[in-house]
Amino acid sequence: GATQVLAIDIDTAAPDVTVGNAQANGVAEFIEVSTDPLGDVTETFDVVVANMLASTLIELAPALIGVVRPRGRLVISGILDLQMQSVVEALQPLELLTTREREAVEQTWVVLTFG
Repeated sequence: GATQVLAIDIDTAAPDVTVGNAQANGVAEFIEVSTDPLGDVTETFDVVVANMLASTLIELAPALIGVVRPRGRLVISGILDLQMQSVVEALQPLELLTTREREAVEQTWVVLTFG
């Protein structure tokens, strides 16, 4: 498992929720929570998970690509199947490895893994 997690959110209320969830699950000591811009992150990571709107993913694509280590993985969720192609194109420097779909209330949501 991970020995260090950096959780970044653009919502300033999110860190309190993240810390509370981490404490409830006994993993708070492993998690650093920040609202700093992703572009300010200088570290790279083996696994990066992003759950946000497609428009935000596309806007942040260069920064997301920049924090994934060589041979690392980027897992993207929170997008609709009809938005998938534009997200894949924005993340073009990374290879699309897997696609998972889940239907919910007349919409199909997609999880993409890049590496």
